[in-house]
Formats: sequence, structure tokens, C-alpha cells
Amino acid sequence: MMQEHGLLQMWEEMALPRLALAFKLAVGPAKVLIAFLAVVLICAGGFAMDFCSHTVIVSPNRKVPKALFGGDSSAYIQGTELASYLQHPNHTNWFIESNTGKCPGQGVFVTLWHFWTDRVTESTVIFYRALFKFESPVQSSPGTETGGVVFRIWQNMTLCFRSIAWAFQYHTVYSVVFCMYAFIIFCVAGGAICRCAALECANNEKPGLFEALEFVGEKIYSLISAPLIPALLMAVFTLFLILFGLAVNFIPWIGELILGVLLPFLLISGVLITLLLAASISGTGLMFPAIAYEGTTGLDAIGRSISYVLNKPVWMLFYLVVQTLLGTFFYLVMRGILFAVLWVTYHSIRLGIHQPESGPSKLERIWAEPSLFYLLNAPADPANWSEKAAGVMIGILMLGITALIAALVISYIFSSMTIIYSLMRRKVDKVPIQKVWVCLEFMGEQNPQNNPSSAETRAGRRATDRIVH
Repeated sequence: MMQEHGLLQMWEEMALPRLALAFKLAVGPAKVLIAFLAVVLICAGGFAMDFCSHTVIVSPNRKVPKALFGGDSSAYIQGTELASYLQHPNHTNWFIESNTGKCPGQGVFVTLWHFWTDRVTESTVIFYRALFKFESPVQSSPGTETGGVVFRIWQNMTLCFRSIAWAFQYHTVYSVVFCMYAFIIFCVAGGAICRCAALECANNEKPGLFEALEFVGEKIYSLISAPLIPALLMAVFTLFLILFGLAVNFIPWIGELILGVLLPFLLISGVLITLLLAASISGTGLMFPAIAYEGTTGLDAIGRSISYVLNKPVWMLFYLVVQTLLGTFFYLVMRGILFAVLWVTYHSIRLGIHQPESGPSKLERIWAEPSLFYLLNAPADPANWSEKAAGVMIGILMLGITALIAALVISYIFSSMTIIYSLMRRKVDKVPIQKVWVCLEFMGEQNPQNNPSSAETRAGRRATDRIVH
């Protein structure tokens, strides 16, 4: 009997059914719609900025696919300054100087879009082939095939972060403006998704889109300040070290002596930057859920998220590993379902279209056959303007489906982090998962039992918030 009780307690501690709830939360219509709108707004902002600026230097000798949508994403990267930066960082300045003005450039967002698409697609191909063993591995680059699946996926992630470093180093103003724009959108979308997930996880409530956005409007400063405060503190300490380095560089003799004397004190700034970075990385995912659950300020959200991670680091790591594995499964299933829908639709339409003995059919000139790894392939050359117009419309629809996949991933990330926050709060502060912040004014209208007298009503409406069970 005691052994059975111990197993039940261990099962309760692991909270696997609760973690698996992220699947249900992620596909909620309101959360998916919020994430989809965020993806569309970010992409629209990036394309609009690229329309005004084509600052990425490209080689005049490269060959780019003519298709408006789809095609080989890697072809858009070859012969650009980004490819030079990733392959030969020391030659990037030479590449820019030797190719400037020789041909029109391309936008920063489009360049990163194609590069990230290529890396994500390659990682998906690697994972599918390793998981199902239905095809022999493809050697993407010399030496990577010997590192295993995890190493090759990690290498793609590293290349994505290096591409961001390239953007900030060579296109600083563009990158700062775009990141501020995308950051605000992510704060709004993340806060709204976490609020929806918190209410559904706690009390099985399903708030609508406008209710979630109303919460974000009330807590927008908290949502922005929570991740921004640690970043600003790190920037202040880093700027101090940079200014000191400039002083050492421009003051002869005395500068290097001052560096030798003050280095022990400068290391304190390095320690603070490292601690802030570690705390931010470990607790950033819990900041938005903290605001969604507690209705608190940005500073309090920072304190709660970091405190929970430091108090129960092993459980935090366990929850992250489980949710990552479940999220990978969720991504593969969602991608497989969308591919199945596209494949069935395509081949059903193809049965009614004439197949010529040579050359592409009308359907192939309008819509290229989707594959599991490449949902957005480039169609054959259209025969007339109507086929070209139909191909553009189908291409836009395929881009929307790609954005839907990204929205599902974003919805899953924020929903799963909300579940993890509720579990960490229960372990550290012994607070039940069902406790969530709500506005007392709406509570009084929705539940008359909480409002027995007019005096209590007036007192309740003067209050700004409360924690309800």
C-alpha cells in the first residue's frame, strides 16, 4: 500500500498529464489567432522595411530562382554578404567593398527569412529521417554527418544566432528598429496567449480574443518591462566596459596602466553581466506567465521567475525537457497533418486535369506538388497571365499555411511555459494551480455570491485586483 502511495505521489510530482495539457491549450482558436496575427504583422513589417531598403550586398554572379513564391531558399543566400560572413568572417568587409554598386541588393528581412527557412527545413529533414529511418542521411556539409542528429540540429541553431549577429553588426539601425517592433508585438501576443492559457489551465475558462487583448492593454507596461529591465541592466554594464576600453585605447601609457590596476574591479561588472544573463535566460520564459497568473508588475515578475528557477532548478530542467520533447512531437504531428491535407487536395484535383505527354500540366504550372519537407515549392513557368495570377494566389495561401505552422509553435511555447509556471509556483510557494488573478469589478458582475451587499460592491469596485480561487 505504501509503495502504491509512493508511486502515485511520484506521478503527481512529475505532472505529466498537466504538461501534456499544452497540446490542448496550443490549438485553442483564440491563442492560434493571436499568434497568427503576430506572425503576419512581424512579416509585414519586415517586408515593408525591405521595400524601403535593399542594403544587403550580393554578388552579380549568383543565380536566383525566378519564382515569386517557393523555390530553393539556399539560392537566395549564396553570393550574399551573409554567406561570406558565415563561411569566411574575415573576408566579409572585402566582399562588401568589392561588390558594392555592381548590382541591386536585397533586404535584410528577406535574407534572414530565406536563411532561417533553409535551416529549419534542414533540421526537420534530419529529424524525420533519423526518427523514421525511411531514407539514408543527407550530408549537408563536410564533417556534420559524423556529429549525429543533435549536433547537426544544434549547428543549424547556432548558424541562426550567427545570422542575427551579422544583422546587428552590418545593419545596426535596421536591426534595432525591427527588433523593437517585433519585441513589442511578441510582448502583446505572449501576454495575451499566456493569459488565455492561465485561465484555461486554472479554471477551464476560455476567454475570447478581445478579453485577452483587454488584459494586455492593462498590463502592457509590465509585459514590456519584465524582459526589458534585465536587458537594459546588462547593456549599462556592457557600455561601461566599452567606454573604459575606448579610454584605454586612446590614452597612451596611462591607459594600459589604469587597466592593470582597475581590472579586479572591472571583473565585478563582468560577474554582474554574467549573472544577469544567466538569470534572464533561465527565467525569461516564466515572466509573461507570472504576469498572466498574478496580474503583477514587471519587477515582481522578474523576481518570481528567477526565484522559482533558483529554488527548484532540477524540476525546472525536467519540465523544460519534457515540454521540448512533447513540443517536437506536436510540431511533427501538425506538419504531417497539414501536409496530408495539401497532398490529398492536390492529387484529388490532379485526377481531373489533363496530363500532357511532355511538359508540365496546367496544375503543375499553377501549384507545385507539396512534399513533406517543402510545403512551398516553386511551380513551373505559367503559360499565360491567368495561370500566373492563380499561382500568385496559391503561393500567398501557402505562405499563410506556413505562418499557421509558426503560429502553432508560438502558441505551444507560451502555453507550455504557462503550465510550467503554475507547477513551479505550486512547488515553491505551495499555491494551488487554480488560483489566478482576475479583476474584482468583473468578478462582482459575473458571480453575485461574491457581492452580497451594495456596500461591498462599492468597496469591491474601488479595488483594482485580487487573487481568486
